[in-house]
Amino acid sequence: MTAEVLVVCTANVCRSPVAAALLDRRVHASGRGDLVVRSAGTAAVTGAGVCPEAVRLLLGAEDGAPDGGDPLSSHAARPVDRAALRAADLVLVMTRDHRAAVAALDPLSRSRTFTLREAATLGEAVGVGDAADVTRLVEAMDAARGLVPLAAAPPSGSWRRLRRRRTEVDAGVDVADAHTDRVSHAAVAALLDDSVARLAAVLAGPRRVASG
Repeated sequence: MTAEVLVVCTANVCRSPVAAALLDRRVHASGRGDLVVRSAGTAAVTGAGVCPEAVRLLLGAEDGAPDGGDPLSSHAARPVDRAALRAADLVLVMTRDHRAAVAALDPLSRSRTFTLREAATLGEAVGVGDAADVTRLVEAMDAARGLVPLAAAPPSGSWRRLRRRRTEVDAGVDVADAHTDRVSHAAVAALLDDSVARLAAVLAGPRRVASG
């Protein structure tokens, strides 16, 4: 049975398409073909192309596109709507403001909506035995809210050439916007890569959390 993940940012031209492309790549590389990853924006202009700097950074990642191609070349921005939210089994947003916007648009989606960094931390913490059941995983993540510390150290990331920039981003639960928040695209990209890698490892399948 197919499960759908919806990744949301503001304009759907930078953070959300990059995070969606990275997540799609990683979960399929793990052998999961049952996850569909889409993206949208809370203030997207329909049909807008992806940010060129985001594409450059994505293609420069150490684990670049398997076929050497551009996974974002055909991307066209789309506004998030209630139908898209209700179709998603898991909604990943970049900031708490996006989470609030999603909840206002569709209150029923609140229990399935997490910031990307929040989802990575909660997913690792709940230790669901069979993460192939995305609905079960999301329910466990929602139940763990408020019980798991979310602040984390800056990411190690797999983009070694970008690591020196990661300290520009705080250790909270949001992913800042390189277009408006005075952080570099490189810092945002490294944070997206790290958070997606952690979440994808959870979604890849059965795992155990050490007791203690």
